[in-house]
Amino acid sequence: MVGALVGLMIAVIGVGTVGLGIAQLAPVIITLALTAMVTWTATHNMQVTLAWTLNGYREAHKNELLARESKANLALALKSLDNALAKLRRANERLSQVTLEAEEARHVKQQFAQTISHELRTPLNIIVGFTDVMVHSPEYYGAELAPAYRRDLGIINRNAQHLQSLINDVLDLARIEAAQMSILPEECEPVALVEESLNTVRALAESHGLRLECELPPGLPTLYVDPMRVRQVFFNLLSNAVRFTPRGSITVRACPQGDSVVFSVSDTGVGIAPEDLPKIFDRFYQGQRTEGGMIKGTGLGLAITKEVIEGHGGTIYAESKPGAGTSFFFTLPIFGASSVFDLIVHPMLEEAERDKMPFSIIRVEFWDQRTKREALIPDETWKAVIYALQKMVRSVDAVIPFQKNKVFDFSLTHRKLAKEIGERIQVKLTQGGYLPKKTAVRFKTYTYPEEVPLKEDFLKGCRDLLRED
Repeated sequence: MVGALVGLMIAVIGVGTVGLGIAQLAPVIITLALTAMVTWTATHNMQVTLAWTLNGYREAHKNELLARESKANLALALKSLDNALAKLRRANERLSQVTLEAEEARHVKQQFAQTISHELRTPLNIIVGFTDVMVHSPEYYGAELAPAYRRDLGIINRNAQHLQSLINDVLDLARIEAAQMSILPEECEPVALVEESLNTVRALAESHGLRLECELPPGLPTLYVDPMRVRQVFFNLLSNAVRFTPRGSITVRACPQGDSVVFSVSDTGVGIAPEDLPKIFDRFYQGQRTEGGMIKGTGLGLAITKEVIEGHGGTIYAESKPGAGTSFFFTLPIFGASSVFDLIVHPMLEEAERDKMPFSIIRVEFWDQRTKREALIPDETWKAVIYALQKMVRSVDAVIPFQKNKVFDFSLTHRKLAKEIGERIQVKLTQGGYLPKKTAVRFKTYTYPEEVPLKEDFLKGCRDLLRED
């Protein structure tokens, strides 16, 4: 197109020069030049536009094909996802059914264990009681027993007691599996606990020719434990030591360590094989702990012992070498703010959060109006004060005495009711004649989440409240 226009211009110029001057042809030449330029520009732009349109069409067609392919892939993915969800739904339904059946089976097993244990314990208690009297107090029947009778009755008595122990282990295991093993901590003197525990196995140890030794340092701090459960721990460890110690001694030691007291029960017995040590606290596990074999227990005693220690927030482990004896080490909490936190505050706070309930702490303190200082309640009235407090609060509350000058009530209740409980305690103790003269009662409450919405802030405030002088 441009070439034709250029040729036309040349022809016009050639013709024009024959009869016209250059000045006369200039407008014609300029007009033709401008026309050529406009025509070229329009033609070029049209070509560019057509090329862009064609490329756009091709790209759009390509994108359409990709979109169709993606749509098909998405449809397949959605179908696969639907199938997976259906399988997951069926699996969840099966899991729910299996879980329900397992829970029902566990409940039936627990009920069976409790019922059978109760039915067995009643006659066993009678057998143990009567044989004990016949062996140790034959004069009650008016005549001395023949040695053969005494020996046979002793065998009956020991086996009945062994069966009692097995039944108690089964019941404890059922409670553990149902998360119903309760720990009821209180202030306990460690020396008294150890001595009481040693006395329960002393006769058995002496009958095997073993020495029972107690190496406790003076001034051991007061423990915050469930005394019945701790005696059970000592009995399990001491009776095991007697069974697996042919000769020598069994020693109980203790030493304070931070917020705990570390106890150890050591024997000079046959020891435990290295491959058995990691498994000795497993339920029903029975390792080869003897030379040539010995009568084994149920494998529940150490498992229950571990549950009890961990229920107190402690740890337990064993050290042993075959032929060189065994030592069990475990920790129990010292009475104080830290142990109260571990055994009371954290579990109750978890329960409150789980059940969406408020949690309140009521701090009751006693004030000497003459000295304007905290009053120490005398020993003879302190137990009466605690007993009265326990009767005034709800049965589900935890009442914790501190150092004979403070009492804490931990309650799953809201702030208003906590204040009402505090006022009731204040009036009852002041007007009930429980306290020495000129002794006032004051209280503070602290409630989560009404007063302190954040759990971390509440726990920090709890520690301050427990440690406040």
